Amino acid sequence: MGAVNNNEGAYQEMRYIRIPDRRLISGLLYVNVISHIDHDDSDDFFQQCFDHNPPNGTLHSNIFVNAGGDQQDPTEKGREGFYHSFADYDCFVFYVAGGMTLRTGNAAPIGTNTYDDDVQGMVDDGYAVDRGSGVYSWKDTSVEITTAEKGGTWYENGLHGDYCQHFIKHHLVSRINNAAGHAQTTTDEYLFKGRPMLRKQYRQYGNTDGSTVGDGDLYSPNAPVVSNEFILSEGVYDHLDTLNDDLGPGSIVRTETGNTNNDIYDAGPLRANIAPDGTTSLDTGNTYFSPVDKVRIYGKHRFVEDIHYHTNGTDFVSNMARGVRAVHETTFWDLVIDVGMRGNNASGSAGTHNAPTKDIIKTQMNVAFHPFGETADFSISDTEHTS
Repeated sequence: MGAVNNNEGAYQEMRYIRIPDRRLISGLLYVNVISHIDHDDSDDFFQQCFDHNPPNGTLHSNIFVNAGGDQQDPTEKGREGFYHSFADYDCFVFYVAGGMTLRTGNAAPIGTNTYDDDVQGMVDDGYAVDRGSGVYSWKDTSVEITTAEKGGTWYENGLHGDYCQHFIKHHLVSRINNAAGHAQTTTDEYLFKGRPMLRKQYRQYGNTDGSTVGDGDLYSPNAPVVSNEFILSEGVYDHLDTLNDDLGPGSIVRTETGNTNNDIYDAGPLRANIAPDGTTSLDTGNTYFSPVDKVRIYGKHRFVEDIHYHTNGTDFVSNMARGVRAVHETTFWDLVIDVGMRGNNASGSAGTHNAPTKDIIKTQMNVAFHPFGETADFSISDTEHTS
C-alpha cells in the first residue's frame, strides 16, 4: 500500500508579464502544459514506463517511490500502441485580479554592524583591499571601489527592505487533466498524483442576533468563514449523446488489454466504471500523467542590492543607495506565472527528491492573459523584464 509522500520535486518554469505601477487589472489567465516528447508517435508516460525502463532519474522523483525512496514498478495500463502521449496534459483557467504598488525609498537593516564612510574598516574586516594611493577594491571581485561607495553606509550581514507589495489574488476557475483516476490499493504500484490546486473562498454566515439559523442577514456580525477546495481535476468525459445512446467506436477506444471486463461501461482507457447515468465508482481508466505539480501567481519588481562577500564566503556587506549594481525599479513590475513541473534529479539519490534538475517529461507550456482594466498592452517574457 502506498505510503504518504510529501516530496515537492518541482522544477520551475516561469513567465513574466510586464505591467506599470499601480494599475488595477482583472482577467482570465490560461496555462496549458502538455507532454512534448515525440508527441505524435509515443504512448503515454505511464504506458511507456511499463513497456520500457522508466526514464533516467524517475527513482529520484515522487512518482513511483515510497517514503524510503525505493522505486516501484508501474502497472500495465493496456494502452500500448495507442499513442496517447497527447493525454498527458494539464490545463488551468484562473481569474486574476489586483496589481502592485511601487514606492521609492528603502528600509535599512536594523541591529547590524555598519561601516559609515569607513572603507578602511571594511579593509580591516576582510571585505576590501587597500591598493595604496587612496585606491581600494572589493576583495570578492577585485573591482575598484568608487568614491560614492567609499562614502556610503554599508551594512554587515543585513538586507534592505522596501515599501512595495503585490496585491495579486487568483481564483482557480477550472483545472482539467486526465490523471484523476489513479487507484491506490494493496496491489497497486506506489503512485503519487499531482498536487491538488487550492481554491479558496471567504464566506459569511449567521444572523444579527448571533445565531446561525435561517438564511442570514445582509450585514452579519459573524467573522468570515474560509472555504477551501483542493482540485486535482475537473470535467466530464461524455460517453452518451443527447439521445442517451453510446457514442460508439467513432469516439471512444474500446480495446484495453489491461481490462478483462468487456462490459461497455467498463471498457476504454478514458472512462472505466462510468455507469449509464454518468456516475463513477472508481475512474480507474483515467490514469494518465499530470506534468504540473503546482502553479503560483504573484507580483514581483526588480530589487537588487549591491552585496560583497567576506573571504569566508558567508559574511557580507550590503548597500542599496550607493551600490553601483543596486536596482530598485519603481515604474513597472512583473506578473509572475510560476509553474512547478513535476521534476526529478537524474544524477541524485533517494535523498534528493526536493532538488530536481529537470522536469520528468519534456513539456511545452503556453500562457495567455486576457486582462481588463487600466493596462491596455503588455509583453510576456521567459525572463524578468529589465526595462
